Amino acid sequence: VELGTIGTGITPRSEEYARAVDIMKGASEYAPHHGQSRYIQAFRRKYYELVKRLLTSDKQMIPCYAGWASAHVAPNGDIWTCAVRAEPIANLRDYGYDFKKIWFSGLAKPIRKSIKSQECACPLANAAYTSMLMDPATMLDVGANLWKEVRKERSHGRLPEPADAVRRN
Repeated sequence: VELGTIGTGITPRSEEYARAVDIMKGASEYAPHHGQSRYIQAFRRKYYELVKRLLTSDKQMIPCYAGWASAHVAPNGDIWTCAVRAEPIANLRDYGYDFKKIWFSGLAKPIRKSIKSQECACPLANAAYTSMLMDPATMLDVGANLWKEVRKERSHGRLPEPADAVRRN
């Protein structure tokens, strides 16, 4: 909505999008990751998995926390719960530029209810990553997959055991 591209036909078909996601996911799986990059890639792989499922079902794969954990401020001062929906709940100018007054006023209640009722679904990465961080089940899944990856690397000798790393330092 924000970019004015809804209904313009620029969105790739789900099969084309899925192929692109598979390429990006594959590249991520085979590249070595260390430190913080390891965590970022674990979340990225989970996002790719979620977006592929969303494209074939057109429904939320995990609860969306747009309107609770994130907000969007449009250039004109409108406050949106979601950048994709682009439905203003109020304008900062009308509330003395007091974001908290708007956010906690109940003005967003109808849109939050709609989002919670899963009346929308989108593959927007920013919203997905926020929702992933807020969703305990997704966090556990990402953590479990990261743990498997670490164990696999250790079993192949590509990552030292924690005790070995401590002894060397």
